[in-house]
Amino acid sequence: MRANTEAAIRISRTAAEYSWGQWPIADVDELAPFCALVGWRIGKNETNRWLETDLDPGSHTGLVHSWTGGVVGLSVTVTDVADPEHMSMALRPPTIDCFAELAEALTGTLGDAVEYRPGWEARIGWHLPRVGIQLTISPQSIQLGLVDPRRVTSPHTPEESR
Repeated sequence: MRANTEAAIRISRTAAEYSWGQWPIADVDELAPFCALVGWRIGKNETNRWLETDLDPGSHTGLVHSWTGGVVGLSVTVTDVADPEHMSMALRPPTIDCFAELAEALTGTLGDAVEYRPGWEARIGWHLPRVGIQLTISPQSIQLGLVDPRRVTSPHTPEESR
């Protein structure tokens, strides 16, 4: 599995410094200035909103997560995506190693994380003043999420997660 560590760091650093305003974000169009800073566009039709990215490797689309009251988060894939028809347990160790490398790089950029969720769908998160940043592993890829900082929880300390 290959990761775009430079892009993950750039996006995280930009998100940490960006003036997000009030979460949840009432109108998806309010995200346009941030998207422009990181090279994304907002795609939309009558019922859906998504992100169009230039991230390689990985998917060139991201998700806009909405809840009552507006946008509560964004997520993009920062690794290549495994073909679900050819996935096996043999792919799991490289995915976990890639997740660990990305987590280490983001910790070096953002400081110590406050959220640790071990396991099959592990997650590590940073609660910053303006935005929460989460790195999540799935069976097929690794996603970087930018969320309402109130959505970053701390169910485990690093020691409890081992």
